[in-house]
Amino acid sequence: TGFDLPDAQPGTQQSSAGNPGEEEKFDNSIDIGLTGQSSKNAYFGRYNGSYNDGVDVVSGFRFRGREDWKSSDTYYYDVTGKNLKFGYGDHFDLAPNSSVTMKVGNQGKWGLSLGWDASTYVQADDFTTLFDKNGHTVPGFSATATSLTAANISHQVVDVVGTRRDKGFASLNYIMGDWSLVSGLVHEHKEGTMEQSLTEGGSNGKFAYFPLPINYDTDRFDISTAFNTSRFQAKFGYTLSNFHDNNAGGYTYSPFLTSTVAGSTGVSGIYSQAPSNMAHQISTQLGYNLDPTTRLNANLSYGLQTQNDSYVQPTLNQTIAWSNYSNAGSLNGFVQTMFGNLGLTARPLPKVDFKMNYTMDARQVNTGEQTLKIPNGNYGDSGNAVSASNANVITRLAFPESWNKQTANVETGYKVLPSTKLSLGYTYTNFDRTEAIIRHTGESTITAKARTAFTPELVGSLAYDHGIRNASAPDFNIWTRWARGYSGGECNTLSTRTVTCYEVPSYEQSRNRDQVSGRLNWTVDHDLSLGVVSKVAADTYPNNNYGISRDDKLSVGPDLTYRISDDADAHAFYTFQHIYNTMVGPNNSVYTSSSRSNSAYGNDTNTVGLSGNWKVDSKLKLGSEYVFSYGQESVNQSGLFGFQSGGPSATPDSSMPLVTSMLNSFKLHGEYAYTPGISFYMGYAYDRLMTSDWALFGVVANNATNGQGNPNYNVHSVITRVSFKW
Repeated sequence: TGFDLPDAQPGTQQSSAGNPGEEEKFDNSIDIGLTGQSSKNAYFGRYNGSYNDGVDVVSGFRFRGREDWKSSDTYYYDVTGKNLKFGYGDHFDLAPNSSVTMKVGNQGKWGLSLGWDASTYVQADDFTTLFDKNGHTVPGFSATATSLTAANISHQVVDVVGTRRDKGFASLNYIMGDWSLVSGLVHEHKEGTMEQSLTEGGSNGKFAYFPLPINYDTDRFDISTAFNTSRFQAKFGYTLSNFHDNNAGGYTYSPFLTSTVAGSTGVSGIYSQAPSNMAHQISTQLGYNLDPTTRLNANLSYGLQTQNDSYVQPTLNQTIAWSNYSNAGSLNGFVQTMFGNLGLTARPLPKVDFKMNYTMDARQVNTGEQTLKIPNGNYGDSGNAVSASNANVITRLAFPESWNKQTANVETGYKVLPSTKLSLGYTYTNFDRTEAIIRHTGESTITAKARTAFTPELVGSLAYDHGIRNASAPDFNIWTRWARGYSGGECNTLSTRTVTCYEVPSYEQSRNRDQVSGRLNWTVDHDLSLGVVSKVAADTYPNNNYGISRDDKLSVGPDLTYRISDDADAHAFYTFQHIYNTMVGPNNSVYTSSSRSNSAYGNDTNTVGLSGNWKVDSKLKLGSEYVFSYGQESVNQSGLFGFQSGGPSATPDSSMPLVTSMLNSFKLHGEYAYTPGISFYMGYAYDRLMTSDWALFGVVANNATNGQGNPNYNVHSVITRVSFKW
């Protein structure tokens, strides 16, 4: 429209080096190459699928075509394969982050898309555990009922803990005049393991890690029809989502007990996983232009979510009489979701714009309350017995939480000068919850913005937000009702181990928020441009007696782009990020003093980056980049007394060790065009992470403190590739 001012002048950070417009256009291409990596590390390849060492084959392709522009037909096809990597290690090395898509159709009439893509997440390659992936303790391990010693632990190294997701999809769209029909089907399978842990033995619990098996499928079907004219648009849709967990429960056996089940050492409860579930949603989107400067939008949806997976058996311990625990067979979960949004945008005057919208987002849980019977004290829990004759069984109440969130917003902008715009907005949010410590919150937020072009080369913006959220009085009786009348001291005094009842989730508490953000872009000349982005936010919780009291965040950094010549450019940036929050603990007067305990968490990160590109001649291009990042994380505690079985400990908790990390990443690459249709690419990368993070292995008291170690790595990697284009 020409009304809103841009954040930066277009084209200021572009250079002619490597401009695609200089290259000849090709419809088809095939890439074939090799990659090599010097060492194996899960942290280095956590998201990119390159955790393993050795040599891999990598390839890609694209074939596309369409009718000649002189033809009256508009048929087209496009088949693409990206990052097709084939390694020689485990299943995470076979096309870990690859995709293949095919698109065919007649433009403006119909289109069909088919595809598959894979992604991997490698959590650890040095995970140590007492269990195999079926939940059985490893050979050579023997348990005792009272303690663990180094002599009876045989660490089993699980080479890789991680998951792989394979997703296949198909979609079809068909256009009939002003109407269009779109449908799609997606099937996703995810399999592997993830790190998990268990505690056995109640308040004096023993602790151990294990690899939890992951195996589930998700199906999603979408169909929608849309009507589109120059003045009125409408869309009606339906979505079905079906999630199926192929593991009814993650069976794991305790390494701390002597009884046996099915020939395995130890017994324990079944680790229940995500239940299978299904969801339906119907939606409507409407848009209408009342006049050339006024538009009305509406988005409405209604959903049903169901879950009726059978409960798994609470434990495999055969010494407990399970006839006393007659729990329901399943949850019979049923949830309704409702969403509505109405918005109006208008420009009543040439220099004034206006926005107004209302949103309602509600979740109504129709699942009935359920009384669950569990062993008294068996899970670090104790309470009133079901009856005098059955003192080993206590009850807990599972109740659902419903909520309704309503938000109203109004914003107006005024163009005070041809190059300056001021905006002022107000937002009110009303949040009602059931079965929560805080049942109601109301939040008011005022937003002020200014954007101006001081000169055609200098553009800046500044925004300020101030929000006040007021919460109703906390209702800690929810814990008593959950415990079915439990009259212990947990909610009344701090003389026992547990102070959970004094906590209020931060997202429910009263809060004051102030936030300032700004941006400045300066095009110094045709070759040099500078930019600065900053943001600072502070949250305070004035009525919080226990928990987080203040949360501060800061980020700031300059950015510089310089065109050295028509064939070379350079880029540099620096970013500083700061996170700091403070928390208040309970009053320690019941122990030694009347002072409160305090703790503070701090996280600072400094990141510097340099990069450059050089077009040596018409055939050779070179590029490099270097990123250095240094961060430190600290947790400082004072006056905090730990808790042990039977009462508080006499020694205050000490601060956690300072954790520092330093990352160096360097890349150098070049591409040589042997002919217009044949080019060679070669790249080298060096990545090094050094961190002082810490971990324990072996046995401390009755805990098997295994897992994974420091995530340090020192990796060299190379890639060579030849591309054929025609």
